[in-house]
Amino acid sequence: AAQLTGSFALTLALSMVDDDSIRCSACPNTVCADRASYKEHVDTDWHKFNLNQRMMGNPLLSEDEFLSRAGGGFAVAEKKGEEQKPKQTEVVADIPAGMVNVCVAFQHSGEKWSYKFLVTTGSTVLDLKKSMIKPESPQEDLISFSLKRGMLRMTNFETIDRSETFDFQFVGPEEGQRLMDRDGQRKAREDEEAGEREQKRQEAAQAQQRLEAEVDERRRQERAAEEELERSKQAEAQKQVEVRQEAASRKDDENRRREEHQKTMQETSRKEEEKRREETRRREQERAGAEEARRRDEDRRKAEEAEATGKREAERQREEERRRAEEARREEESRRQQ
Repeated sequence: AAQLTGSFALTLALSMVDDDSIRCSACPNTVCADRASYKEHVDTDWHKFNLNQRMMGNPLLSEDEFLSRAGGGFAVAEKKGEEQKPKQTEVVADIPAGMVNVCVAFQHSGEKWSYKFLVTTGSTVLDLKKSMIKPESPQEDLISFSLKRGMLRMTNFETIDRSETFDFQFVGPEEGQRLMDRDGQRKAREDEEAGEREQKRQEAAQAQQRLEAEVDERRRQERAAEEELERSKQAEAQKQVEVRQEAASRKDDENRRREEHQKTMQETSRKEEEKRREETRRREQERAGAEEARRRDEDRRKAEEAEATGKREAERQREEERRRAEEARREEESRRQQ
């Protein structure tokens, strides 16, 4: 069994029951009251299942049959032959944050396939169409096709806020330009209405702000009167506090003078102690310097004695070498005489 994930381009005609009612030709005996109801219907698992069933040539199910079979588990569509399996290119495995995955289904000459596109959340259908063609393509390539959700064409300025599956429909440049103009007019009307709503909202907000300003002014005046009364009470209390503070200040001054005197005495003692320690360190350094000088003199004397010993030893060795040379010379003369 093959699980199909998109609503491919199917030739499913809409039957108009009333002026606004729509009959779904993929789901048996299903009539939607208006286009909004039909949009909700095409997003249901039942409708998607029947689209796959119809494309694969399998029987369509009523809603009760679908729910009863869904409870026990079933394959979405039976595989009728390898030649009927739609080609599908998987482009994206993980969807990055701030992006949505849009699957576009194509149908041509009996073959069906789909491609997936990553677009930024909040992009328009026109932005998606631009990403489907080459950057250097002419304008007529952009307007020559439409995208449909189920049986409803997506306008060029609708936004894409979640992962979707659309069907590709070629309409030609003339029809595409007409649809583009109509979508632009509709977008302009919607923008104008949105501007009017925003203006009314701002006017209401300004009126509310004026009312709140008046209330705030009355409250401010009441608070000013209360604050004036409170200030008079505080002034009297302040006088009493100042009297107490003056007495406390005199006491604090006396305590501060005693503390300063104690700090002065402590500082004098500390300086004298530091002076004694410094004198002790100086004497120790002098003794250490004298000891170091004595050691250096001793080392120098030993070095001089070693040097003199070395010189004597060298002189002795040279004398020994001269003696040996003389003996060798004499032995040589003796051999020549013999």
